[in-house]
Amino acid sequence: MTIPTRVLGLLALVLAIALNARAEVAFPEPGGFMHALYRQDFQANLEAARNGDARAQILVGVAYTIGLDRQDVPIDFPKAAKWIKKAAAQDLAEGLYALGGMYAAGYTVEKSPEKWLELTAEAGEQGFPKAQSELWLAFRDGDERNNIEPDDEKYLYWLRKYAQSGATIAMRELAGVYLQGKLVAKDEKRAFQLVQKAAEKDDLIAQGYLGDYYAKGIGTEKDLVKAYMMYDLGGTGDIEKKEALAEKMTDEQVQEAIARSRRWQEEHNSVRPSYYGLKHQPDGSYR
Repeated sequence: MTIPTRVLGLLALVLAIALNARAEVAFPEPGGFMHALYRQDFQANLEAARNGDARAQILVGVAYTIGLDRQDVPIDFPKAAKWIKKAAAQDLAEGLYALGGMYAAGYTVEKSPEKWLELTAEAGEQGFPKAQSELWLAFRDGDERNNIEPDDEKYLYWLRKYAQSGATIAMRELAGVYLQGKLVAKDEKRAFQLVQKAAEKDDLIAQGYLGDYYAKGIGTEKDLVKAYMMYDLGGTGDIEKKEALAEKMTDEQVQEAIARSRRWQEEHNSVRPSYYGLKHQPDGSYR
């Protein structure tokens, strides 16, 4: 029997809605969940959790796992398990991840590395950065607790996912993969782009790396002024590189690099050690 086109269209729509309902992540930014956890209004979330709010349920569940002294929330494992399971039952990514952790430890459930991987991977696919972070490290180094052997393909898969979530540590790691060309085709331009993106997010380590790329012309044109600027933004760890680079530059180039660095710091409200001893001026600059 031929299924009418209208019926097929309706089935497709229902499936799309169902998939979207499962692809829920309450805290998509790296570090967003922990920030919300410690800054939450616990009593308000507890009330919301009782009313079926999955976001509130996971915040309450994890709060009971670790305790929140400032809000007089004690560690209470049975209550933690109750709320975590409720959040997971609604397919909230954070709930699935936390439930996976329960299976990994055998906490209120039978220990199961297989269930840990299944739930953590589902949370990672939905876009929860913490799950992605745990998985790329597990497949890079292996995870004896969860019976995970190093796996280059899965390592790269989850590393890319974590980098796409905005995690600068993953961007730096992935840049190194492209620069080395061991697991993927060597691509210096792609490596440069990843480090540059991480540096733009005010990652000091990435800024120091970007200084190397500009100084050596890796994946981009060689530019000593930009290299010096990035070393300056990279902080105290790049002082020796900055001093060595200055020997190849004119005084005008050094001053231009410092000026660019200071403009960047003022625009991003992120002051580096090179500003020590300078005074904030009425025009917003430092001299």
